[in-house]
Amino acid sequence: MKSITYQGVRGSLPTSKESFSKYGHDTSCVSIELDESTMVILDAGTGIYKLGQELAKTTHNIYILLSHYHWDHIQGLPFFTPLYQPNRNVTIVAGLPGRFKPLFNNMMDGIRFPIKHDMLQSNLTFWEASQWDKIKDILPIEKCFNNHPGGALSFKVTTPSGKTMVYCSDNELSPLDSAEYSLDHFRQFFEGVDVLIHDTQYIEEDRALKTGWGHSFLTDVLDLAHSANVKSLVLYHHDPEKSDVVLESMLKDANEWIANRGATFSVSIATEDSPVFN
Repeated sequence: MKSITYQGVRGSLPTSKESFSKYGHDTSCVSIELDESTMVILDAGTGIYKLGQELAKTTHNIYILLSHYHWDHIQGLPFFTPLYQPNRNVTIVAGLPGRFKPLFNNMMDGIRFPIKHDMLQSNLTFWEASQWDKIKDILPIEKCFNNHPGGALSFKVTTPSGKTMVYCSDNELSPLDSAEYSLDHFRQFFEGVDVLIHDTQYIEEDRALKTGWGHSFLTDVLDLAHSANVKSLVLYHHDPEKSDVVLESMLKDANEWIANRGATFSVSIATEDSPVFN
């Protein structure tokens, strides 16, 4: 495995303000370059656009894994250059129940986007939820269902060196609104991972208004990371209303929380174009 890189780190919608520039403007996307011929991409937010421009210069076989189908996780697909390259191999992997291909075709129907899906020149393939195990032949990966409106997935990746990473982009830890979910459900999936990339879109001041919106509050994520014995927590899916200064205040609060409880995990802020493993 050559590299794992943050391509997009924002939630909901991209930003453009200068005071939001340090950590990144684009929505969710993480790239995993396995070797010179294979690229696996987690989510297709606007961060996939610039990645696609780079991949257009290569011959990688591309696999795009979607955690779910909300706009900020698929809005980069119509702008992904390899889709327009003749004979380019691109596979979209949808792990949620229900077929993604009809949604994709509706998104690129000539009305919502000027170019229709049947005009794409790549060898575009769709693996639906029933075909999920096919991706395991490409990359050691597991999935976990999140607490999020409409459904969402977390992905756990194991590197050849044995390091583990969980990508949990959209997940609400409090309240857990279904008997299907519990803190144990997530604790078991996160247990002992080297890097937990977790949705921390909200802070305590947001709780009164944003409860039930499908995203986590910082303190809830810290509690779970501590109890699951993760080694490193990365704050992710940054609120488009939270500037660099606010994100750094969240990081400061998180480090104070860790110190006050004698926790041993580290915490950092996901930053576009930076590696997941340093």
